Amino acid sequence: EGRELLTRREPQLVLALDAIRGRTEFGVRLHVSPPQAPAQQPPDSLDSTPQRAAGSSYLRKRAAHYAADDGIPTGLTPRVQAWVSDFKITGMRARLEGPSSMVKFPAVYFLVPRECVAEFLDQYNQLKNALDIETSLSGPWAPFNFVRGIDANG
Repeated sequence: EGRELLTRREPQLVLALDAIRGRTEFGVRLHVSPPQAPAQQPPDSLDSTPQRAAGSSYLRKRAAHYAADDGIPTGLTPRVQAWVSDFKITGMRARLEGPSSMVKFPAVYFLVPRECVAEFLDQYNQLKNALDIETSLSGPWAPFNFVRGIDANG
């Protein structure tokens, strides 16, 4: 079964491995307070009655609710995107992830070409205060946050 799964998934595995080959990962924890979910609305308040708030207001409330569920405070995503764009490292990738049961703070994971590690560290040290959030850097790590697992169904 294992060989069959690997044979079936070979093209995806080759692409995934090519995407991380020659790269290493760094993690930057963002020490922010967890977002608070808005008060839960009763189910009947979500219908299309005239008393319901305007659509954009409703969508903002739902976005705040899901951001709280994901653990990413409102406004953090665009701040991180702007901050990451200040790094000038060719071939670098980054992604923001919410907290998990293992990691209680949101984190930005960077996939950095190995030959650019010193440059990345220099740029991080220069840019870390620009985010205006307490951060902590870890790594280098194997690039496990940039490879998706294969489920048992192939």
